[in-house]
Amino acid sequence: MATKIEWTDETFNPQVGCNRYCKGCDKCYAIRMANRLQAQGYVKYQGVVHKNHKDELDWTGKINFAPKVLSEGVRSLSTPSMIFINSMSDTFHRNVSDDQIDWYINLIKNTPQHVYQVLTKRHERIAQLDMELPENMWLGVSVCSKSDLKAIDGLRSSSAKVKFLSLEPLIEDLGKLNLADVDWVIVGGESGPSARGMDPDWVRSIRDQCLSARVPLFFKQWGTAHAEWQIVEGKRKRVKQPPMIDGKYWLQFPTDHPAVNRKRRDVISTYTRSELAPYRVRA
Repeated sequence: MATKIEWTDETFNPQVGCNRYCKGCDKCYAIRMANRLQAQGYVKYQGVVHKNHKDELDWTGKINFAPKVLSEGVRSLSTPSMIFINSMSDTFHRNVSDDQIDWYINLIKNTPQHVYQVLTKRHERIAQLDMELPENMWLGVSVCSKSDLKAIDGLRSSSAKVKFLSLEPLIEDLGKLNLADVDWVIVGGESGPSARGMDPDWVRSIRDQCLSARVPLFFKQWGTAHAEWQIVEGKRKRVKQPPMIDGKYWLQFPTDHPAVNRKRRDVISTYTRSELAPYRVRA
């Protein structure tokens, strides 16, 4: 399914359902979306969200697996594409079986024309992968606060050819990052109701560290807390700040895979050269 996520082309959810795992999950957008789809009667979403003991929406922990969503979705793509898997779940959730993970890996291996982006918070399970991962399977971990930093070491233990960090939602200063063997960093502020703010100096620090380590950086958004009220077509609306760091868009990608090259061209084509930070990282 085509997506508005700037760093990928398509999102497919062959599984849905999760549990809160870390501070970054406190305002989880996927819970609200899953609840809406569950209420609308979508079979895949039945039983994954409920009201907890605080009468708040929460995950039940149930995982619904619908592999055809991915296999048939991939077959429908006519050009090499970047594909983000399971934005409504976590591929490495404890209730996902080893056989199901093997199914993902085999599908990815057999469709090398595409790049698959697999993002997890469950870094502990990465160490259990005792197989060589396909070159077109990018593996990332979510790091939202200092308590998540250990996930970067878990990522380093994997055999993924491209390892990336999703620092989103960034909810505190991460301090000094160990970017050894990290191939890409994505940064973004939180969206949605009651979104937590993101200090510009936290973002500048990450940018400077990426520059020093020569790691490509993709700055996605400042988030809802930084949006400004404006009058648009006679109506008062919140307008997001452009995702610029000190006047520049950071829209870098790792590797020169055909799917990545096409996406890179698409992303930077809407900006003038003077607005862009260098869109390739040179060794």
